[in-house]
Amino acid sequence: MVLQGHDHTYSRSKLLYGDGQTHGTYEFRLNADGSDYDWDNAFNTQTDEKIPLYPEEGDTAGTALHNAFQADNGCYTIEDTTGNTVVNPKGTLYMTANSASGSKFYELIPTQQDYCQAQPELAAQLLGHRHGQRQLLHHHLPDHCRRQGGGD
Repeated sequence: MVLQGHDHTYSRSKLLYGDGQTHGTYEFRLNADGSDYDWDNAFNTQTDEKIPLYPEEGDTAGTALHNAFQADNGCYTIEDTTGNTVVNPKGTLYMTANSASGSKFYELIPTQQDYCQAQPELAAQLLGHRHGQRQLLHHHLPDHCRRQGGGD
């Protein structure tokens, strides 16, 4: 399990493992006036190509770049699991905490990524409880989180 830094949203991945392939590297850059990131385009750090994330209809070159970017980012395998208990999983679970102070929350994108098991915007403080004994780990969320899709 990887406990990641906070992002003012709660998310928990499915069990993931890498595909063992070499993939490209990409980044988001600041917009022309430097006031925010250009969230409409990604950039290939090796070729410096600008990749439109939302290519215009009829833009065959932009669509081809976008499709190649999407394919290159499919660099993980989702482990097949059932239920809420796993024993000796092959993959890794990634969890990002919500706001512990309750001071800020984000609006989530409308489409949940395929690697997310849960990604509700709880708009509530999240103070989870984790305890482990030997190689057993339990993760519990408050009742208001489970009711809103945070899971247990």
